[in-house]
Amino acid sequence: MVSLSISVVLYRTPTDQLDSFMDSLFNSIRALRERHSLPSIPIFLVDNFSESGSSSCEIWARKYQPERIDVDFHYLAGHGNIGYGRGHNLVLGQLDSDYHLLLNPDVTFDKEALNQAITILHNNKHLKLLSPSATGLDGNKQY
Repeated sequence: MVSLSISVVLYRTPTDQLDSFMDSLFNSIRALRERHSLPSIPIFLVDNFSESGSSSCEIWARKYQPERIDVDFHYLAGHGNIGYGRGHNLVLGQLDSDYHLLLNPDVTFDKEALNQAITILHNNKHLKLLSPSATGLDGNKQY
């Protein structure tokens, strides 16, 4: 059994963008679970905008039914705009997963993306990092 955790750093992320991101992520998690046995996947939503500790992101996380794909949402806010790297660093000390995924909310996943990544990492223990092949909506490679 392998374990996966995910962190997403947000800053004034539009709701429609977050919906698109999460829909594609959930589809990829479903495909991953068809081929790999995994415990519940913690998804950390790190909100670099909200000072109050409550935002539309927290409300959004509650409205979904993550148990249908066995994920566990964690919401971190109130720390202000500390930057992308420091936002992810808030999460790293809490992890004990085999693999961790650092994300922006402006990406969408191919259905097989997580399965391919976990399979490659699991079968090649010498690898410590993977970077995706990314294309824009127009099909051009992104760097």
